[in-house]
Amino acid sequence: MAPWAAIIAPNIPETDNLFIDQAKVYQRIADKYGIPVEKLKTSDGVTNATNVAIEKEARAEAAKNGRTPEFQAWVDETKKQGQQVQVLLNEFYVGRDAQEDVKLNVSEDGEILTAGPENSKPANLTPEEAQTLLLTRRAEMMAFTEFLKSRYFAEGNSSTEPAVSNDVAQEQAA
Repeated sequence: MAPWAAIIAPNIPETDNLFIDQAKVYQRIADKYGIPVEKLKTSDGVTNATNVAIEKEARAEAAKNGRTPEFQAWVDETKKQGQQVQVLLNEFYVGRDAQEDVKLNVSEDGEILTAGPENSKPANLTPEEAQTLLLTRRAEMMAFTEFLKSRYFAEGNSSTEPAVSNDVAQEQAA
């Protein structure tokens, strides 16, 4: 019940090349349930809850073998980008007063979330309170978006480097 944005590195490996010996594991699980392995590939459009559950089982089993080097490199790059976003969030929150259940943060898997990992609607909220919380969280995401725009798209800044004011540049140099 909150706006979010995923932070992912480009060039994610193919979904059938995430874990070591993934194809063998998927085939073994498909054979166990007597279904074609193609039914376990979400890119082929898993259409029912049973196949989704079996695919989750196969994925969890394959994950035990560890990640392929390509997938691990991608995960590492995604985490690096998440750390860069966290630096920006830390700067965004300097001098900014925000409720803890509204504050944006970067989770381990690289998503910007509001209200930390417990991102669901609290059970004790009325529909009106839930709507207010959602609007407040949305406003926080929009404020961060405006912060990023002012930092990276300031007038005259055509690079991918942040547009930093002289005051901030002097502080960084000190």
